[in-house]
Amino acid sequence: MQEDWSGLSTFGVGSVLSVTWRTLFRAPGIFIGFTFMSNLLTAIISIVVNTNISAIASFSSLLINMTLSLVIQGAIAYAVFQVIMGGRASMGESLSKSASKIFALLAVAIFTSLAVGLAGMLLVVPGIILLCMWYISAPACVVERMGPIESLGRSRALTKGYRWHVLGVMMLLSIITSLMNLLFMFLMRALVPDATLRNMTAPIVVGLATLIPNAFANVAPAVTYYRLRMVKESLTMESLANVFD
Repeated sequence: MQEDWSGLSTFGVGSVLSVTWRTLFRAPGIFIGFTFMSNLLTAIISIVVNTNISAIASFSSLLINMTLSLVIQGAIAYAVFQVIMGGRASMGESLSKSASKIFALLAVAIFTSLAVGLAGMLLVVPGIILLCMWYISAPACVVERMGPIESLGRSRALTKGYRWHVLGVMMLLSIITSLMNLLFMFLMRALVPDATLRNMTAPIVVGLATLIPNAFANVAPAVTYYRLRMVKESLTMESLANVFD
């Protein structure tokens, strides 16, 4: 069944989160599966980097994690498209669509990490502005088959005039995931008194326990992208059906 967004004529934090929640549970296996895959690979990378503590290793870890995150976001963007149209995409098909733009997504990750990192070193506010501007660069890259600079520019254009709303979405999602992480870390401390055992099991337990809120956060950029196109460009279901043709 097609996702009905026809009644959502404006872009708001509440409407985005509501649609994101409904979309997540239209295909929970795919979205939670992608989140699990991302968390697992991130944990493996973290373990490898911790054995080689250096500036190069830390930056490489950041770059790999950002690229991985963008590839997952791209794959989710395709899966969300299928949900909107009433279809069902496989994880393999969604990853294939995203992986076809892997080098563009890698370039986006490099540029974003350098720009946000530099802005963060100077002042907090510019870094947050850049994150809002480029929040939907991965969906734009995969859906519209753009290069890295075009994808960043497309994200900047679509979020213009709505960046406070995008910031609201990002902040609420960050608060939700952070609170869930803190809750389960607290529970682990209470239920597993042995520090060594707790340190070994906590990342696994917390990671599994927070899959749904993290999946929720992963679906949000794709929903934000499609919602902004519908609001700013009057994108219809009929024209959306031709997106991946």
